[in-house]
Amino acid sequence: MAPNTSALSPRPGRHGVDRLAGLGEGQRGVWTWAEAVAAASRGAVQARLRSGEWQSVWPGVLADGGFSLSRWQQTQAAVLAGGPGATAYGRTAARYWQLPLIDDDDPATGAQQHLLHDVASVGCRRRRDGRGGALLLPARLALADSEVDGSRALRVTRPLRTLWDLARLLTHEALVCALDDALRRGLVDRAQLQREVRQRAGHPGAVAFAHAVRQADGRAESPLETLGRLLLLPGLPGLVPQHEVLDDVARLMARIDLADPAACFGVETDGRSVHDRPQAVAADRWRADRLAGQGWVLVRVTWFDVRVRPAATLARVLRSRARSISSRRPDT
Repeated sequence: MAPNTSALSPRPGRHGVDRLAGLGEGQRGVWTWAEAVAAASRGAVQARLRSGEWQSVWPGVLADGGFSLSRWQQTQAAVLAGGPGATAYGRTAARYWQLPLIDDDDPATGAQQHLLHDVASVGCRRRRDGRGGALLLPARLALADSEVDGSRALRVTRPLRTLWDLARLLTHEALVCALDDALRRGLVDRAQLQREVRQRAGHPGAVAFAHAVRQADGRAESPLETLGRLLLLPGLPGLVPQHEVLDDVARLMARIDLADPAACFGVETDGRSVHDRPQAVAADRWRADRLAGQGWVLVRVTWFDVRVRPAATLARVLRSRARSISSRRPDT
């Protein structure tokens, strides 16, 4: 006897076309439960979820199964879960703009804020995804049209507004990392940030935002460089990000992540993924040898050093700098 497949059969559209094929069009391959049951029976939808052909991203929000959602799809899914008129903001918008969020998934501290998704929505309650423990955090926000980018059929706060909202969601260090990256990539400029500081004066989060803007520096090329600068500057006020060292004929010999040029002392940062390829290790040693020949002393710090043992790391760097200066003093 042939199996009964009627439960899996989609409702035919006009001219008998399978309307399921059009789900997610214009929404980056993500759609709602309501859209699915408008195109097929509830039984067909549930069967696809049970078989793994589809996946439930949030309660009432679906996507094809068997793959991890892109940042755009994750943003779209959060917006759909937030209901009509929802807008991605905060951490969700930051991921959309590819701003670094150091607490999203940190192997050193165990932070897992990648599970938190922020949407500006009216009438939406907190939701869990039911699978990985992700949490949708809706908030009522007054957003001006100029603060929202809807050019790609997706409502998400623009970079400047996103950075402002992050001031109430992130630690100071995490906010400066995001600001540094936005400045370096040209998503915002210094004048825009300073104008935002003036216009937001007196609002909740304004003091934290202003403090972070004062400490932001768009020359940093990684979050660890930012974290290292924030940690070391109180003890080494002469530190310069991405300092260029020239040889005797004015050719670029190296760029040092954080340098104190007056002391010929530099700090190199190793991020979460270390230089474990033989070519990278050899290149680092060759560069360090050339700099040593020019009188430079380099100290390396890791992600773990800065995130887990900052006091000990600061003390180690200060001792190295003191020894470097002492070794160059003429004998008396």
